[in-house]
Amino acid sequence: MRRPLAAFFSFVQRLVAGQVVLSIESVLLLASLFFALFCNTLFLSGMLSGYDMAQPDSWLLGASLLIVLLALHFALLGLVATRWTTKPLLALLFVATAFAVHFMNRYKVYLDTAMLRNVMATDVREARDLLTWSLIPQLALYAALPLWVLSRIELRQRVFWRALVVRAGALLLALLAAGGAIFANFQDIASLMRNNRELRFLVTPANYIYSLAQVARSQAKEADQPREPVGVDAVRGAAWNERTKPVVMVMVLGETARAANWGLSGYARQTTPELAAEAGIINFADVTSCGTDTETSLPCIFSPWGRRAPSHRAP
Repeated sequence: MRRPLAAFFSFVQRLVAGQVVLSIESVLLLASLFFALFCNTLFLSGMLSGYDMAQPDSWLLGASLLIVLLALHFALLGLVATRWTTKPLLALLFVATAFAVHFMNRYKVYLDTAMLRNVMATDVREARDLLTWSLIPQLALYAALPLWVLSRIELRQRVFWRALVVRAGALLLALLAAGGAIFANFQDIASLMRNNRELRFLVTPANYIYSLAQVARSQAKEADQPREPVGVDAVRGAAWNERTKPVVMVMVLGETARAANWGLSGYARQTTPELAAEAGIINFADVTSCGTDTETSLPCIFSPWGRRAPSHRAP
């Protein structure tokens, strides 16, 4: 027991002195281990929900999931990390992941494509209300501490061909480890992912990396399509011709709300007291939306086409 403790304290002393030299693959492995152990508690708890952790099979499943998480993030990082990009890339991921873990744990959200679209579409004033004091310890533990450790590590450099061979071997080992872990618990893992597909959007930071790539791809694809005006055939009715004053229509659009919890529609608890107190309120109870989030559903209000008609979009 003394030897491991002595080795650990020796490593910490060298780390503080800035005398730790590691290969890029070792740094990526440590970062992936950090992501797997500390940034995926929601994913692991969701996958292991209903399992008796006193049973050896449950521990085997948990270990297999950790290996898959470790190998997945190592493989993703290993594809893009070089001697020039490793530290900037990991620094960016540590900060972004700290925010992601905080909001996922606090607000129980999934960082899927729709959520990332909302993040990209929000502004500072709207997001400011979400920046609470509870974010500070999260940033200290998940961003500041890893960034300090990263700053104290010097990367070992290799000649190009040797570095290429080592990287290819490391990636192959990661894929083999992930494959072996999945094979060891294939039935359980396959069943869980098939019946709980949303859990894949809790795998951090792979979830927001994938979702950001999907958002960028869809926006680039939509940018090349021409915008078509809607309602060009609209004309004023006869009653409007008798008006001498200009007509002003004011539309107040709020956040997305669930119809099942809408007080004006008969929900058991009055969730719209201010609206209910107003006179002349007309409530349309039989209304559907093309999305469950503001960024998706709001544009459809101004368009006669649904979300599944990408060639027609409101200006």
